[in-house]
Amino acid sequence: MPIFIVGVPRSGTTLVRVLLGSHSQILALPETPWLTGAYGRELSLRELLQGLASGPYGPVRNVAGIEAEDVLAAGRHFLEALYGPVLKARGKNLLAFKTPADIRHLDFLTELMPGAFYVHITRDGRDVALSQLSKKGSFFKDLKEYRRLSFANAFRRWVDWEQRARSILARDGVRAI
Repeated sequence: MPIFIVGVPRSGTTLVRVLLGSHSQILALPETPWLTGAYGRELSLRELLQGLASGPYGPVRNVAGIEAEDVLAAGRHFLEALYGPVLKARGKNLLAFKTPADIRHLDFLTELMPGAFYVHITRDGRDVALSQLSKKGSFFKDLKEYRRLSFANAFRRWVDWEQRARSILARDGVRAI
């Protein structure tokens, strides 16, 4: 089962990914926004699996005997088939994912990978907001649903995402630190 490093952007998730990636048994991947659709409307594994499980033309609604759990199991097998060869080639046995915006889709991730381990990175929200403002010219031009980049909007997103992460990661059966 993989490790998911979760935290609001600019909270230290990249540093933790690099540190975990230096371990002899862990392959820490660069960001994988295609997994949950973290950065936009590109095709994501999450959207595909949700469409298959609950869409009007998906197999769960149209083929007797196929359940939503079968779709999730297929998603797990896909990830194993995709990353299994590189894990084997590099002599590693653990996979670590890190895409900060995945916090918005923790419900999906905990369903997809019920045995995964979550490392939740929390940095003071004021520091996160200031860090995002300082990166304004590079890649933080807006905050998507929080509109323009401002201290108040960055802090509001931090509060919302942290509350969501803490709520989901505190559920029974979710392995998180």
